[in-house]
Amino acid sequence: MFRLDILQYQWLMLALIGGGALVLAMVLSYLAIWRRQDAQEAGAAQTPRQPCGHSRAFMPWILIVAYAFAIIYVIVYTLRMSIYPPDW
Repeated sequence: MFRLDILQYQWLMLALIGGGALVLAMVLSYLAIWRRQDAQEAGAAQTPRQPCGHSRAFMPWILIVAYAFAIIYVIVYTLRMSIYPPDW
């Protein structure tokens, strides 16, 4: 019933596992941002605040890693499928 050798189920598993990993990464990223903001608010009496409220633009490292992984995966998958095409 649950065969992973069919392409449809492979994509289903990839979507489920990838979606779960992205949700976990987003939760961890937001926790890191909130902790950083709490630390900045604790030290706000010592340093003047920036007009926008942040000292610098912040992009979570997990997003950079996820984007890089997605690009590398697409390139490797495309090359693999062009070298070894499926024989349906």
